[in-house]
Order: sequence, then C-alpha cells, then structure tokens
Amino acid sequence: MKIGSFLYDSWGSVCLVYNTFRRWICLGCADLQLICVMCVAPAVAFATGGATLSTLTGLPYLLCTLIIGIFIFVVAVFGTDLVRKVASVLSVCIIAGLLIVYIPNIIAGAVRCWKRIYDAADFCFDHSWSGIYGS
Repeated sequence: MKIGSFLYDSWGSVCLVYNTFRRWICLGCADLQLICVMCVAPAVAFATGGATLSTLTGLPYLLCTLIIGIFIFVVAVFGTDLVRKVASVLSVCIIAGLLIVYIPNIIAGAVRCWKRIYDAADFCFDHSWSGIYGS
C-alpha cells in the first residue's frame, strides 16, 4: 500500500471563491501573523523588563520600560555577535539561577508540610495519660 501526500490545493479547483482569492487571502493571513508576532514579542520583552526593573529599583515603570527598550535596541544593533558567543553561557546561568531559586523553596515547602503533619499528629495524640507534659 502506497501512502500518498495530501494535496492542499486539490479542493481549490472546486471552490471558485477560494481559487480566485487564495493568494490574497493566504498572503494576507501570513503577513498579519508575522506583524502580530513582530509586535507582540518585543512588547512582552519591554513590559516584563520594565516591570522587573521598576520593582527592583523603585523607578517609574515608563522610565524603566524606556531603559529596557534602549538596551534591547543597542543589543539588537551592535551586540548580536556577542549574544551568539555567550548564548550557551547565558542559558547555563539562567538554569542555575532557576535552580538557586526553586530548590530552597521546594525544601522550605517540604519542611512546612512536614511540620503541619507533625503538629496535626501531635494534636490528635492525647498526652494526658503519659505523664510527659505533667499531670
């Protein structure tokens, strides 16, 4: 049994509207998607960087967003070779930073959980007969 590929254009000859406007529709959708991606990704980077810098320094949000925008512009224009050279080092630093933040939080959460379990078990156990806590 031979498996054939699906021809996406095969139903275009049947549909007169699709066959007439397919290039305008498909190219328009692809252009619209590209414009959205090109606008949304930098906007997220500016907003996240600005909010983080504003939280860390206490400076106004718009000023921090402007600083981040200038930094991203300078790196995009002049620092692409530098970014390519240190990309692996940056990824290792990001992973190490995540581990430094997450591992102590996981340990602290486990300690809190075990303390609650111990306190609940201690509360449920009646110590009055054992003489440990006095009479």
